[in-house]
Amino acid sequence: MRKLTLAMTALALFLAACGGGSEATTTTAATGTTAPSDQVLITVDSLSFPAEVTIPAGKSVAWKNEMLVIHQIVFDTHDGQPAGLDPMNLNGGATVEITLEPGTWAYFCGLHSQMTGTLVVEG
Repeated sequence: MRKLTLAMTALALFLAACGGGSEATTTTAATGTTAPSDQVLITVDSLSFPAEVTIPAGKSVAWKNEMLVIHQIVFDTHDGQPAGLDPMNLNGGATVEITLEPGTWAYFCGLHSQMTGTLVVEG
């Protein structure tokens, strides 16, 4: 009975970490306190990315994982062609950053298929 209780508790904690929460939000240095002026910050605090984020050329984009759940940023395409970039692991509490060439970049989480997004780098 005790093993069943422990297993149920562990499952409940896992499901709580994987679900719920608010939508992922985007902040920039103008409104955020953690992003330098040459960076756009995407804060991940749920199992979704913003549908589309537009950034000016020359700025980097960073994802900050506010969850305990690990995510993986995988760039699928750049202007409809294979992106050719290595996946970036985003452990709980971590931040990853990249500067991209102008164009439209489709990306997803390699661990959670429902997490998709598009970056539009103007310029």
